[in-house]
Amino acid sequence: MAMSLLVFDTLKATKALKQAGFDEVQAEAVVATVGDAIGGNVATKADLEKTAGELRADMQKMEAGLRTDMQKMEAGLRADMQKMEAGLRADMQKMEAGLRADMTVEFRNLYRHLWIMAAGIIGLNVALMKLLP
Repeated sequence: MAMSLLVFDTLKATKALKQAGFDEVQAEAVVATVGDAIGGNVATKADLEKTAGELRADMQKMEAGLRTDMQKMEAGLRADMQKMEAGLRADMQKMEAGLRADMTVEFRNLYRHLWIMAAGIIGLNVALMKLLP
């Protein structure tokens, strides 16, 4: 058990109590009670060092726990992002396939219209050639 290093002048306190009207027994009892109360509630350097060491250990444990939690959270976020990326890629591929199909249909329609126009132009040329001498 560590001893308290707080200095309490018991003789001086006893004399002050006697001058205030306490008898010898009363003054000594009050001084002894105050001395015990002070001595039992004073932290020594060893107490403070022990507490600081315990606090350091607790903080290190807490830091290690937080690091572990952060690593787990990071891994979870990475997995979620990979899933999201895969989903977006699949959606983009579907959209691209749809656009390609739509463009193919539109290209075929345009091609058909161009052939119809070309046939019309050829027919017009033939008709004009018949009219010309």
